[in-house]
Order: sequence, then structure tokens, then C-alpha cells
Amino acid sequence: MPAGIPLEASPEIAAPISVEFVGFWRRVAAFTVDVIVLGCVGSVLGASLGNWLVGVGQWGRLIGVVIAGAYLVPGTSRLLGGQTIGMRWLKIRVQTLSGGLLSPGRSVLRYLVFAVPYFCNGLFLHLNDAPHWLEISVQVVLGTILVIGILGNSYLLLFNRPSRRLLHDLVTTSIVVKDASPPSAVQAPVALVHLGAFAAIVAAILLGAVWLTQNVGESVDLKALELARVAVEQMPGVVAAGINDGTFTMNGRSSHVLTITVRVVNWPSDEGAAAAGMVAAATRGCSTASAFDLIRVVLNRGFDIGIATVNRQKVLSKSSPVWCRAALRDAPSAAGVSTSVPNQQ
Repeated sequence: MPAGIPLEASPEIAAPISVEFVGFWRRVAAFTVDVIVLGCVGSVLGASLGNWLVGVGQWGRLIGVVIAGAYLVPGTSRLLGGQTIGMRWLKIRVQTLSGGLLSPGRSVLRYLVFAVPYFCNGLFLHLNDAPHWLEISVQVVLGTILVIGILGNSYLLLFNRPSRRLLHDLVTTSIVVKDASPPSAVQAPVALVHLGAFAAIVAAILLGAVWLTQNVGESVDLKALELARVAVEQMPGVVAAGINDGTFTMNGRSSHVLTITVRVVNWPSDEGAAAAGMVAAATRGCSTASAFDLIRVVLNRGFDIGIATVNRQKVLSKSSPVWCRAALRDAPSAAGVSTSVPNQQ
């Protein structure tokens, strides 16, 4: 190099910014913010349409599905930059493994994979006139979806590190990254140990289904319980009913207990008389009541749309002779739940 010519400083080449995965707490915080937002929407809806929602019963969950979808689908797609309000606040976004934002169609699929287990959790399922093994099998399938969807996502959120991709991410080949990350392709394979854990969970549930279909129904007359449920559900003012026949042991003493869970449109003016009428309906006019040491009536009034829930509950427990005497004494008023009582929240 000729003398006297100064060396020029070489320009520094900036290191490429790598994609940053989102940690546990940030993802949970973003989801919590979105839940609060949806809960506020649901509360406003409940305040304005609460009385109508009470009569809708379990179908109210569909309202929650639509509202949550209208919020989450655009937010996690390219329509709103892959960010819901919670994600924008916590500075994270949803993208595909190839680096782009989700299409609305793929965002719908991602939402449904998450929403089906969430909104189906706690639903009553009745298959009228179906054999007990079929109803149990359907319940097991639904239970499998719930276990994989809810517990499976919890497992992946805790242990599928560092990407923490959940089921809806795996199905739609998406991932949640920090917003400062460049829109570039990501390698985030799932370890075989996680796939093995899911396989073990599904296998355990299926084995449990086989055992249930072979053993449930031998000690409990499921057909009689279904007839009792239908009888209660057909009473005026009843939205939904559930019947459970069980044995409880306390201090070495076993008690045969019938539990009648009822959701009503309006809160009865005379709770005792209404509950006595339900006991009479469930036990064929008290003809089968003597088989139980205790009968519990659980009265519920409220609504559940998945994103907001309001419920008022009262439990009345008495021995079968006491219930039957009350049913005979209050026969006119115990015939059903009054529908003329003003609506209350």
C-alpha cells in the first residue's frame, strides 16, 4: 500500500436481529388482558340482555363464541397486524413459521382449535333414548377434546420451550414472537417427548372409556335417571336439569344421595315448594324417593355466554320423607316454577 495514504475504517456490518420467542409470563399476561376485554363486552351484553340470556340456557355459549371470534380472528391475522389488544400492549404478535402474518382463514382455524375445548367445558350433554354405552362414549370423546385442549395447552405452555407453541399454533403452523423480531422464518420443532406425553394421555382416556362402558350402568339405572331428568326439565320455567345418583361416605357411614340440579328462568317466590315439586317429578310422585337417604335440590338462575357468567345458586337438602310431605302439602304451588315472578339478576 503506498505510503502516506491513510487507511479507511471498514464499515461495521450490523448483526442480523434474531427472532425472539415469547416467555410464559408475557404470553399469559397478554391472554389475561384479552380475557378482560372480552369479559367487559360480555358484562355489558349481560346488563342489557340478561333476562333474555337466562332463558337461552346453554345456547348462550354460541353468543360468546361469535363475540370472541369477532375479536380474536382479526387480531391474530394480517387484518390487524397479528396483534390483539393484549398482544399489542405486551409487544408480541402472531406470525407463521415462514415469517408472514396469518390469513383470515388460517386465523379462523387457529381460533376454533382453541375455542372448541374452552367453550364446551362444563356443558350438559343429553342423548335422549340412546343406550348408556353410546352416551358414555360421546362423553368420553368430548372429555378427550377438553383434556387435550385445556390440559394439553397448559402442558405445552409450561414445557414446550423455548417456542411455547400451543395446539392452535401447531395445527396452523403459527408461532407467537416478540414484536421487535423481524418477519423472518422460524425453526420451532416439537420435541418427541411432548408428542409421547400426548399419546399417553389419549391412550389413558381411551382405556378409561372401555372400562366405563363395561362397568357404568350396573349399579345405577341410567334410564331411570334420564326419565327423571326429562320430567324435571319439562316443568314450567325450567331451562335445564341434571340428575345424579351417588353414594357418599362420611365418618364410616354411607348415604345414598339423589342430586337434582335445575336452572330456572325466574327465581321461585317459594323456593321450598318449587324444589318439592321438582323432587316429586324426579321420583315419579315420590314413588321412588324412599330409595334415597338424602335428596339435594340445587337451584340456579343466571346466564353463561362463555365470556361472562352470572349465577345465583341455592342448595336445599332434606330426607326423602320430608320432601314428599312437603310435595303433598304444597301440591298446587309445587307443580312448577312460577313464571310470573318479576325477573331478577
